Formats: sequence, structure tokens, C-alpha cells
Amino acid sequence: TAGPAPPAGSAQRALQEAAELKARGDARGAAGRLQAALKRHPDDFALHFVLGRLGAERKLWEKAAKHYGRAAGIAGEAGHAPERANALFGEGVALARVGREGEALGALRGAGALNPGHLGAWMALASLLKRRGDPEAALQALRKAAAIDASVEERFIRPLEAEMRGGPSNGGGVRSRSRRGSRRMNLVVVKPRTSRARRGVAVSSRPAGCTPPR
Repeated sequence: TAGPAPPAGSAQRALQEAAELKARGDARGAAGRLQAALKRHPDDFALHFVLGRLGAERKLWEKAAKHYGRAAGIAGEAGHAPERANALFGEGVALARVGREGEALGALRGAGALNPGHLGAWMALASLLKRRGDPEAALQALRKAAAIDASVEERFIRPLEAEMRGGPSNGGGVRSRSRRGSRRMNLVVVKPRTSRARRGVAVSSRPAGCTPPR
């Protein structure tokens, strides 16, 4: 049985209404509903976090970076490390998408430091480091990822090591061919899942799978 509806004017009600709009295919309307709620609740973690996610889904990367960054700040002030790590991950990917790579590196490293088990942060960091011409640092990030997901060793570490030894380079990302087919390491679009918010910051939010795109 569904519980009572959140009170009118609350951040929780806005999140619920935005989710309903999103389910009907109105992502723009969902974002507008959350933006309106921010006027009343400017320091609510969940509002900013979900706006960051909606921005990423709509490829509005500057907006995504802005809201993920604010969410990270709110979570940090409240001492919520897991939520801050997720928000930093989102911010890092969004910043990288708009070419602000130095800031992106800082955000992704921060996410990994706060949550060493954050696979997405290490994979996105490795991709960005490789793209910036630092394969040694990329390899270190991949080894962090391999400690979480053993398949990273075969799919990404070995191809990168072969490339560093003078094998063929494919430019954009690390590519390997195995039984699973061709895979490329690349920046992932962040689609964290956010459940209910408690007091504006204590939300359960987890990145979706970090499988590199085919």
C-alpha cells in the first residue's frame, strides 16, 4: 500500500511530481518542476542531484555540471560521503563533456577518494587520463577499477598495456576484442538512481551500470 503523499510545497512532493512527468516522457517539464521547487528549497541535495541527472540525460552538460556540483557541496557540508562521491562522479563526467577536463579530473579523483569502490569514477577517470595522453595514470585508475570488477583486466588493462608496448593505437579509447565483442572505454553518461530524500541530503543514489558503450 502506498504511503501518504508528501506535503504540498515540500521537496519530496516536487520530486514525486517530477518523476511522474518524466515517466510520461516530459523530461523538460520534470526539470521545470524541480527548478521551481529550488526557489523554496535552494539547498536540497536531492533536487540538485536529480536536476543533474536530467541534464545529463538531455545532454545539457553545463546544467548537469552545475547541479551535480551544488549537490556535491551540500552533501559535503552535511558529511554524507557516499552521496558526495556520486555527485562528484556526475559533475566530473559532465565537465569532461564540455571540455573542462582539469576540473573533471579533480571531481572524478574526489569521487574515487571518497568511495574507492566506485567503479564508474575509476573508469571515467581512466578514460579521461588516456585521452589527455597519460596512459600510465590511466592504467593506475584501471587497476583500481579491476579491484572492483575483475573483467576490467582482460577488457581494458591488457589492451592498454599492449598499446603502451607499441601495439596499434586506435586513438579515442582502449578497445579490445574478446568473446563479448568489441568494447571501447569511454566517458559514461551518468544516470544515477535517486530514491526518497530525508532532510534534503540523505538520499540513496547510485550510478547506473558503468559498461562502456558499444
